[in-house]
Amino acid sequence: MLTAAVSGPLSNEQIRELTGLDATGARGVATHLVKEGLLVTTGQRRGTRYVLP
Repeated sequence: MLTAAVSGPLSNEQIRELTGLDATGARGVATHLVKEGLLVTTGQRRGTRYVLP
């Protein structure tokens, strides 16, 4: 997933496609990576994207 983030911002939908997780699982993974400092959140709600710091 971090490799995909090199190409640009990731949406929840893109994370689901990459991982096979449902929406809640994809959000959980992304939140964990944000807490670890590996991704940064931009936008809100449906516009939330995850980018490399």
